[in-house]
Amino acid sequence: MEELSEALKAVEEELNLAKKVYRASVFLYWAWAMLGIYLLAKILGKYAGISEESAFQWLSLVAVGGFIVEERKTFKKVLHLERVLGKVEKVSREYIIAQILVWPVSAVIASIYMKNEGLWMLVFIGSGLILLTGVEFLFTSSRDWRTLLAGLIILCSTTLYTGTAYPIMVISFSASLTAYLFLKGAMRE
Repeated sequence: MEELSEALKAVEEELNLAKKVYRASVFLYWAWAMLGIYLLAKILGKYAGISEESAFQWLSLVAVGGFIVEERKTFKKVLHLERVLGKVEKVSREYIIAQILVWPVSAVIASIYMKNEGLWMLVFIGSGLILLTGVEFLFTSSRDWRTLLAGLIILCSTTLYTGTAYPIMVISFSASLTAYLFLKGAMRE
């Protein structure tokens, strides 16, 4: 009986690790995707004669689509582990709606304050991450300082804006730092 209890505890630890890696994977995806979109748009603009702005928009749509597909796969894997352990966390409809509404609200905030595309992107993503942290706290009482830090880094960097590449660098740095902090925290537990 003791061996079974120890095995169950080990599986629960794996589930907790999987959840933390799942959180980090979101930031890792966007860290490489933002740089990849930027570089590919530059390459397509230079060598294929496609406008950089158009390439950036289309590649961004592809990245969002890829993110949704990958996010669903990862989420299903974590959900499967929760079901096996009988530890499925109930998520309210209001919580999901609030998470979805964060992004249109962030777009409105960015549109009100920023007319420059690069600055708009920084305000949109920075305020979105801060709002997501607030939604997380309101619905789960979780204090996700890592995501809050990412949002603050991005928003504070708007005063240093120097051109098109700057927002990509800031967002990629912020996302990779946040992923690192999630993974480091997961490995320490």
